[in-house]
Amino acid sequence: MRNSFIFAKCLLLCFTLIPPLAAAMNALQASNASAPSVVPQLVSFSGKAINDQGKTVAGIVGITCAI
Repeated sequence: MRNSFIFAKCLLLCFTLIPPLAAAMNALQASNASAPSVVPQLVSFSGKAINDQGKTVAGIVGITCAI
């Protein structure tokens, strides 16, 4: 009897909390979808590629960058 009462309280709590949380998540996702992007399409960068000895690399080289 006591276990069924605890189970009923848990169900009531879940059914009381889930709809407002779902609505809040929905509103948050909708506001994020309409927000303008703050990441620029192009970032200016200037520099030089150097080798292990500190000398400028000449010719065609592959470079991987991470931001």
